[in-house]
Amino acid sequence: LRKDYVIARAQPFFLRLICVGSLIMSTAIFTLSWDEGAGWTDRQLDLACTLTPWFFFVGQIVTFSALFTKLWRVLNAERSATCAVPASAPATFFMALTFLILTVWTAIDPWTWERVDIRDVPIETFGRCRSSHLWAFAGPLFAVLVTAAAMTFYFSWKTAYLPGEEAKDAGAAMHASYVQVQVEVVRLPMLSVLGTSSRLGLIWISGVLGMLVVVYPKLASALLQRYRPNRKQRVKIRAW
Repeated sequence: LRKDYVIARAQPFFLRLICVGSLIMSTAIFTLSWDEGAGWTDRQLDLACTLTPWFFFVGQIVTFSALFTKLWRVLNAERSATCAVPASAPATFFMALTFLILTVWTAIDPWTWERVDIRDVPIETFGRCRSSHLWAFAGPLFAVLVTAAAMTFYFSWKTAYLPGEEAKDAGAAMHASYVQVQVEVVRLPMLSVLGTSSRLGLIWISGVLGMLVVVYPKLASALLQRYRPNRKQRVKIRAW
């Protein structure tokens, strides 16, 4: 549908980036979903644990970098033509910073698999990914994510007041960034209290957020216009 008016207006390149970011992020669910009972060796489980933060944080940064870069182009289009290369400078910075922190984390104290004895009689154990200095690296990475979400919220607020069809994406981006900040605020205490049992659900919410709020409405609108062109669409007026 990339050549349809609705999708073409929404800048398909950035919609693809949102889809790619969601796919990368959701892969962390796969790496966290196995243990020795599935036939995985300790080495394979160590590798899966090490890759999990890469999938999660890189996927989120790609998603939100695509959102605020897309909105930045809309904002600057009112003053001058802005191509994707200079507009993506903040996204490149966030990506480089994320890769740097993840590389240092992997080199110094990567996530590794461990099985902990809960009690001896009856024998009960618990398997998990563990890092000795988790928050020393996860804390700065979460700060980068919240900053990217805050930039998305800011640019969506600025573009919401501009005339034109492309500015209508501001509302969806604002919702996505607002909900993402809420998820991050809830995520930290849940990880501290519940540990790994809360991770998969939170990863799933973060993974589908950009798709449901930004991409899916565009696809639905394009499909309706293609296969039901005579359908009357209700006009909604929103003031942000």
